[in-house]
Amino acid sequence: MRSSHGHRAHCCRHALLPLLGSALVSQRSASQVPHASPTMRFAIEAKTASTVLTWGTTDVLVGADQIRGVYIGTVAQTAKLGRSCASGARYDPSAIQSWLPSADSLLRAAGPDSADSRPSIQTLFLPNRAGGGVMLGRLRKGAREWDPSPILYFMDAQGRGQPTEQGSLRLALGFLVALGRAGGASAVVEDGQDPRATFCDQYVQDSAAAAGVQPVELKGWPTLTMPDSLRAAGLDGLVLVRYVVLPGGRADILTADFEFASHPLLLGPVRQALADSRYEPARKDGVPIPSCVEQAFRFRAR
Repeated sequence: MRSSHGHRAHCCRHALLPLLGSALVSQRSASQVPHASPTMRFAIEAKTASTVLTWGTTDVLVGADQIRGVYIGTVAQTAKLGRSCASGARYDPSAIQSWLPSADSLLRAAGPDSADSRPSIQTLFLPNRAGGGVMLGRLRKGAREWDPSPILYFMDAQGRGQPTEQGSLRLALGFLVALGRAGGASAVVEDGQDPRATFCDQYVQDSAAAAGVQPVELKGWPTLTMPDSLRAAGLDGLVLVRYVVLPGGRADILTADFEFASHPLLLGPVRQALADSRYEPARKDGVPIPSCVEQAFRFRAR
């Protein structure tokens, strides 16, 4: 079964951007999980508590990690090899547990009264470990009603915002359930430092700072195979990985940093694909150089 692998994530513009942007910036400070069991069409593995939620044309990823905490991010449903095909960061489990009641209250909020002139409502700001964060918001739909379609709003450490498309209340409840599950299964050990991530970041910075760098291009890609057990269960899958492409045009498997995997059985096929792939390396002034890339791998059960 073939997989598709993805396109550079684009920051979508939405009405929520100006309405919630100032609130998100000003809330850099700092909640029971609602009872809901939304249907997930992606593999969810209890030990890693990984979830993929389709939010418009964006996939929202929530994953647990015993070293680095909870991963929350987004990846476009169409993508290509690149240094930033996704947008995500690590969050402390304790911060998530404190934030959940704010999100629950937002989803249960009654319509505004006649004295409430706010154009939108939003949760508290949930900070991540990279200096950015996320919050959930709802636009005003009428004089006495909040729009039932919530929007997730992400912000990076530089204050740049990226809203998702509007989603359903059921989808937002699924997001809260996923956060609660991942927060309960995660831990942060020794500040969550991972030498693989640090190693890869070194080349992102070097390449981004250098003028006239030609990015990595994929030359040959093997067929990926969906594990039989997941295919039989009808579960799709997604893996997000960062790795260094060496000047010789091969991936350095030892640098592979798996930021997210919807099921651990998908890691083996991706590792093998990286080992078998061939690349045109990044070049500076015509000379091949090592470069860090980020790639989303999608597995389709059907």
